[in-house]
Amino acid sequence: MSVQVDGVGVEITLSASESFPAGLSLTYFSDDGDSIDIPTVEVASSAMGLNGDLLVWNKSSPLNINLSIIPNTPDDRNLSILTEANRYVRGKRMVRDTISLTISYADGRTLQFGGGRIMSGSIGNGVTSAQRLRTSTYNFTFESLLRS
Repeated sequence: MSVQVDGVGVEITLSASESFPAGLSLTYFSDDGDSIDIPTVEVASSAMGLNGDLLVWNKSSPLNINLSIIPNTPDDRNLSILTEANRYVRGKRMVRDTISLTISYADGRTLQFGGGRIMSGSIGNGVTSAQRLRTSTYNFTFESLLRS
């Protein structure tokens, strides 16, 4: 049996409640790192009781997504605007965007993340020692996930 594992054709749709309510289509993913990183989620913790019994309890965990975007592209500029809009600075009106993000894979599968916030992002383009603009990284955290 052959299983297709390439990521070619993946698209992300992101909407932010105040900054981009109509949504953005993201397609400019980097080539020098993990373009879309979804770290593992810890769903339970464990310990041993006084008499050696295993104790396990489920716990809530945020769902994190890290996006690496090609610098100086429309996607990078828009995500930089989103980052700056949600950054707190004294005297500046800070937006508190609620973010939803849908990852659409070429095979038709989707992951829909909701109730999210941007946690960190690039606000300018650094330059690497290879004289190339540094890949822009944006980090999000979400509370819900729907698969289809």
